[in-house]
Amino acid sequence: MTPEHYANLFRQFATYLTPVNNTKMFRIASGASSADENWTEVLMKNIP
Repeated sequence: MTPEHYANLFRQFATYLTPVNNTKMFRIASGASSADENWTEVLMKNIP
């Protein structure tokens, strides 16, 4: 999966996250399956 596609899916599903009863929400993104620094850099630039 390309980092651009992953970031797009992340943003899409993050819109559905809503805190319940003042619970603190955490968003967690996974990294590349290897030492691909470009993948991580592109992902971090595309996810707010």
